[in-house]
Amino acid sequence: MADIRRSFVLSFAQRYSALAIQLGAMVVLARILTPAEFGTFAVASALVTLATVLQDFGVGNYLVQEHTLDRAKLATAYSVAFVIAWPLGFVLYFGSDAIAAWYKHPDLAQVIATLSLSFFVLPFGTPVQAMMRREMQFGRLYALGVAAAAATAGISLGMALAGYGAVSLATGLVAGSLVMAFGGHLLRPGFLLLRPGFAHWSAVISFGGKSAAISLLSEAGSQAPSIVAGRMLGFDAAGLLHRATSTIHLYRKTVLDGLMPVVLPAFSHRLRSGGSVAKLYLKGLSYLTAIAWPFALGVIFLADPLIRVLFGSQWVAAAPLVQILSVIAATSPLLRLNRAVFVAYNRIGTNLKIELFIQPLRIALVIYACFFDLRTLAIALAVPPVLNAIISQALLRRIVNYDIRDYWRSLGHSLFICLLTGLPPAVTVAIWGWHPAVPLLSLVVGGVGGGLVWLLAIVLLNHPARQELVTLWARRPMLRAG
Repeated sequence: MADIRRSFVLSFAQRYSALAIQLGAMVVLARILTPAEFGTFAVASALVTLATVLQDFGVGNYLVQEHTLDRAKLATAYSVAFVIAWPLGFVLYFGSDAIAAWYKHPDLAQVIATLSLSFFVLPFGTPVQAMMRREMQFGRLYALGVAAAAATAGISLGMALAGYGAVSLATGLVAGSLVMAFGGHLLRPGFLLLRPGFAHWSAVISFGGKSAAISLLSEAGSQAPSIVAGRMLGFDAAGLLHRATSTIHLYRKTVLDGLMPVVLPAFSHRLRSGGSVAKLYLKGLSYLTAIAWPFALGVIFLADPLIRVLFGSQWVAAAPLVQILSVIAATSPLLRLNRAVFVAYNRIGTNLKIELFIQPLRIALVIYACFFDLRTLAIALAVPPVLNAIISQALLRRIVNYDIRDYWRSLGHSLFICLLTGLPPAVTVAIWGWHPAVPLLSLVVGGVGGGLVWLLAIVLLNHPARQELVTLWARRPMLRAG
């Protein structure tokens, strides 16, 4: 448990450090680039992300969860990554002009072509990073993630200031991929000397096929709004939607992206050692909902000042979208934890069945909503996560033997903390309105006030996270030494 706790801290530290760099860069970039330029990047990134899912082909998760891993399996996973990624890169690079012509937006071609270059780099890094996760080497991943974030931010800012528009964002991402791939080999050497091989190709393909299908379905649903909105509502609308979703994803980047690289290895390790994941699952659910739900409620009240302070007044039209999409942040703990449990139990097929239902529904709702406006689209996007959470929880109960009373007790505790934390933001709205004349003042009073109330509620109500905070505080000298 101590190793898992330390891994959580290092993983969070990496995500927070990288997020601070990315957010600082984005605050500046939002004032340099227009919504249409961000929309161009959003559409290109959405299209390329779908191919990225196929490129990964579940190789990373295969290496993390495989019980008996030998050099032949490593070589197979490494070889599969290359065989899939490079052809996809060529297809995207040479098909970029045709895609841009379909969108009737010539600038899109150069952005897609630039992003496609990452496919020739990613296979070098994916297996290395997966092995670091498997071995819980989160100190090395911390250094790697921060370096990649700095490279992405530096290149993007420099090129944006030089007037390269949406291409600057794409080039920054490719630079970050280079750092992640080759920096990984410096920190965890040995993979470059692996001889290509396909001795265990059937095992990798069997697991990877299901994993890739799940990820592809999930990403198809996630990226459909940008892809469809760019074509039907225009690139300005795609840019506003991108800004709204990226604001909501602050929770994912600050909390879930720090937690999830540790959760799957932790669940898998618990199962390999013959233990039960039920207690670990309920504890994780309690922690995450105690953060996600107050965040979602706070965003509903403070969306307008948050958008104006962080990104400038040209993005204020994204504020109503942020308020609607806060539902996504509220349901994310259930979805992400449940998926990790299914993978750890080798029930990846269950994830696939859920996605086969949810994502076609999501895409259909997106297409229908785009015949109207952005607000309708945001409402449509808020429905599938709720259904997904309900279905996945019902299926999870069949394999994880937890007490349903403990489950509802955890959620009820988090809900009470959420309502208390929402009081300061609600008061700021009552005093200054939904569109305050001084957005920074409203944001500081509501945000800081909510944060203080949250901390007091965690301590005074004796939430399970209280003990974790106390333990981490006591262990801070050792964590710094580590």
